Amino acid sequence: MISRQLKNASNQARSNYEMTIIDKCKNKPKRINRDRVMSLKDDMDNLVTDKLPLANILNTELRSAFRIDDESIIPELE
Repeated sequence: MISRQLKNASNQARSNYEMTIIDKCKNKPKRINRDRVMSLKDDMDNLVTDKLPLANILNTELRSAFRIDDESIIPELE
């Protein structure tokens, strides 16, 4: 009985907290946290902060993650 009451109280508190966050975000949309890359280091260990070079660094890293270096391991499609 007590565990059910505690669980209900906890759920109600969480719901109230979430509703206050939602209300604040509606009134002040900038409160929503958006992760942004502000700087990265390039291949020569220089700090890069300009948008276009940052995008190029991220693009290069993303391409390398999906590139197959050893083409002999590509399976034959039938």
